[in-house]
Amino acid sequence: MAKQRYVNTKLWSDSWIRSVNPLDRYLFLYFLTNEKTNLCGIYELPLDIISSETGIKENDLKSSFFPRLKPKVFFYKDYIILPNSPKHQTLTNPKITLAIQRELDKLPKEIYEKAIG
Repeated sequence: MAKQRYVNTKLWSDSWIRSVNPLDRYLFLYFLTNEKTNLCGIYELPLDIISSETGIKENDLKSSFFPRLKPKVFFYKDYIILPNSPKHQTLTNPKITLAIQRELDKLPKEIYEKAIG
């Protein structure tokens, strides 16, 4: 069974979302809802998969889209990093906090340091 993903409806009134073009919004929404996403907001997703699933050419992703999506989305060595992801979780729930920590513990050290450090 596929994981359920919910996007807060307040996303559309966010000032950053309103400031970017529709294709950037589409790509950002993809990073929030693709099948690899997780609670900590750091997950492996190779460029060729992103390109295949979104229909955006790899070169366009690297040269144009990723630079425009900073600081909300970073792409580093086949990993997507969504720095604000944890703050949108229920961190007062110990199960959520534990699940986030488990996901962080699985990351390669270099990715963890890039994302957290």
